[in-house]
Amino acid sequence: MSKVPRNKVTIPYSSSFIHTRSVGINIAGFITAESGLGTAVRNTVFALKAQNIPYALSNVTCTDSRQDDFTLRGEILNEAPYNISLLHVNPDHAKKALRMLPKDFFPNKHRIGYWTWESDVVPRSWIRFARNFHEVWTPSTFAQEILSSALSIPVHRIPHPVVVDAVEGVTREELRLPEGFLFLCMFDYFSSFERKNPLGTIEAFKQAFGDGQDASLVIKCINGHLFPREHRTLLDACRQENITVLDTYLSSGKTRGLIKLCDAFVSLHRSEGFGLPLAEALAFGKPVIATHFGGSTDFLSEENSMPVRCTVQKTKKKYGAYPKGSHWAEPDVHHAAEHMQRALKQEVDPHLPSEYSVQEIGQVIQKHLERLSS
Repeated sequence: MSKVPRNKVTIPYSSSFIHTRSVGINIAGFITAESGLGTAVRNTVFALKAQNIPYALSNVTCTDSRQDDFTLRGEILNEAPYNISLLHVNPDHAKKALRMLPKDFFPNKHRIGYWTWESDVVPRSWIRFARNFHEVWTPSTFAQEILSSALSIPVHRIPHPVVVDAVEGVTREELRLPEGFLFLCMFDYFSSFERKNPLGTIEAFKQAFGDGQDASLVIKCINGHLFPREHRTLLDACRQENITVLDTYLSSGKTRGLIKLCDAFVSLHRSEGFGLPLAEALAFGKPVIATHFGGSTDFLSEENSMPVRCTVQKTKKKYGAYPKGSHWAEPDVHHAAEHMQRALKQEVDPHLPSEYSVQEIGQVIQKHLERLSS
């Protein structure tokens, strides 16, 4: 008799699983992680709260990100009482995550994965792991099209809710930031230095303003100490008075406070699965200058932001989790510099479409859960 691989789910799905209890959902994810993925799962919980959808939280800690976000710590039960389970973790961490979950999180449940991906090449390990799920949720049209083309199970677009009311006030003096017009670029080294492309933002800023006093740029990053070569490259590129590197963790509330504090947000990424900080900046009414490629194009347009022209190219090597041959964008740095100069003149009307509020996304999730239970 052949062995069943560890963590492989072999219990067949039956629609009767989701009729026996009230409609609610078990959620497992990086509940306490100070990272984009941690913020995403917490925002999903806030959307459930907005519609009074019952939920049970299980925390997963198989990530190198700092685990000091205690926003929902008091609600972590590490139980799975409902018949629908959502694993809010990408497959590259999911196998380790499964070892941390309640024993009944997957068996006899309708199993959903929440995945975010930024490459048109889906790893084979992800495709194999999808056999353990009945469906996948993903935050953008871009990611939905990519995952749908590779997986044999349904892939639904459930955007990240954007939270704007959980803000902690921060001041420029506290963060040692200069006065005057301030551009902000944010990234996590774990999210791929090459994909986030802060060097492109720095180059565009230098083209727009040189080392003058018309504007300043702050690069907010985390985990630079774990990527010393890339961080040294970043610091070398920032050796002028009007560029500040803020390599430190801030609470999720203070991070939103920093976004609210800045005058414009810049992201010359090569790909985004969604782009949550960009959406938050729009929600705070900040001009957003961003590469016109990837998941952020769902909510960024010429009407509410400053899309940057780009060309799409194949990567010639593997970058972290992203395979060689991925189609990524190369933003037009000169075009971005022009947008930066325009931003000082307030030539756009930045706003985030209402469909990304916690209330609206909560309704989307509620209707989907009701369909599953009917």
